[in-house]
Amino acid sequence: MNKLIFQTLQNKLTQSFRKDHSKILTGSIWTMIGFGSEMFFRMGSSLILTRIFLPEVFGIMAIVTSIMVGMEMLSEVGVRTSLIQNPNAKTVKFAQTAWTVQIIRGFVLWFLVFIFSSFLAAHFQEPDLIYLLPIAAISLVFKGFTSSNQHLYSRELGVQKIVLAKVFVQFISICSVIILSFIYKSIWAIIIGSLLSSFLNTLLSFILFQHFKMRLMLDKQVVNSIFKIGKWLFFATMFHFLISQGDRLILGGLINKTELGLYNLAAMFTQIPISILAALSGNILFPFLAKKFNETPEYFNQTFNELLHKLLRYMLPLVATLAILGNMLIQLLYPEDFHLAGQILQLLAIASFFQVISFALIPVLLSRGDSFRHMLAYLSLLTLYLPGIYVGFDFYGMWGAFYGMCTAQILWLPIIMTLVRTYVQLNLLHIAKILCGYLFITLIIISIFI
Repeated sequence: MNKLIFQTLQNKLTQSFRKDHSKILTGSIWTMIGFGSEMFFRMGSSLILTRIFLPEVFGIMAIVTSIMVGMEMLSEVGVRTSLIQNPNAKTVKFAQTAWTVQIIRGFVLWFLVFIFSSFLAAHFQEPDLIYLLPIAAISLVFKGFTSSNQHLYSRELGVQKIVLAKVFVQFISICSVIILSFIYKSIWAIIIGSLLSSFLNTLLSFILFQHFKMRLMLDKQVVNSIFKIGKWLFFATMFHFLISQGDRLILGGLINKTELGLYNLAAMFTQIPISILAALSGNILFPFLAKKFNETPEYFNQTFNELLHKLLRYMLPLVATLAILGNMLIQLLYPEDFHLAGQILQLLAIASFFQVISFALIPVLLSRGDSFRHMLAYLSLLTLYLPGIYVGFDFYGMWGAFYGMCTAQILWLPIIMTLVRTYVQLNLLHIAKILCGYLFITLIIISIFI
């Protein structure tokens, strides 16, 4: 009898795993379709726009984008994370309260950008920022109205509708940017495209995801629940912003706008693996790992290590390809004014070997609800990253700043491994073998053939 019961439970568990892995595979495929489409549109538009604008325009736009991203990250209160991770999130009260908090946040962010736009324009010695920033910040208001139903759809590893909507919006906004750029040859064309993208994303979140009706509500218990996980998440995203966008803001004050535009182009390529990981983490890894721990915690360690090894098998060859072919790719595709970006790309790609592994490990922390260690992960990189830029620049100028950034990424990996060991037992020997193998082969090829 006991044997029959055990066998029945085992069969159910096996079926559950098959179902989950099927969802992961489907979600991953759609995520990669979405990412591939995004990169196609971004690369295509950059090839066209670099023939319309000089590098200086891309340097200014890098500052605007960094500030917009920064305002979102610096005000993270845990709305999306709570809607995915909290067991009680699938209620009208929770969804509507989360939506209301999000709207309030959007208006507050716009107001802050409006207030500080003059100061930022003076800091970056770019008078046009006084007008560019407040207009660009309207996108933050649009994003605040995004329906909570979209996040609840992500909770169940639903990706297809989100990806299709995103691809549609990207196509419309980029076509608009290109057409307006040809006609007016102004940076305002890019700003208008960004606003159109935010508006359409919000509109489609109501059209495609219609589970709960969105109405203004502020339930005290729900607000406390959101801010409970959001208090450490706020600091984590603040540190993440200073890492992911702070380089552009800091370099914007150290190097000229042309050099910043070249760096921004190189970074667009080297961020491809990290962007893939971010998409997979947000849409697949985080929701799946959180669900898996709530249902079968005894299999959490095994499940994560299997996912990690699969990720590295796909991500590290991509990094190696960028490091080997990146310089030639830039010279082949872009005008001569942008060719220096190829050498910058090659250097940044080497550090990405370490960065990819670190970012593949981080989803463990939030999936276990540990926003404190999640915050420590980004704080540790921040303490290495920003000083590395300044110290490197003092010694070797622009290239020294890049060397400092790369050194920080290398030193960060053992710190992340230490933080996640609280929840998973990593196969360190396997990770070391695959990292050293790809890194060694890449360096040999670069030194011999390039």
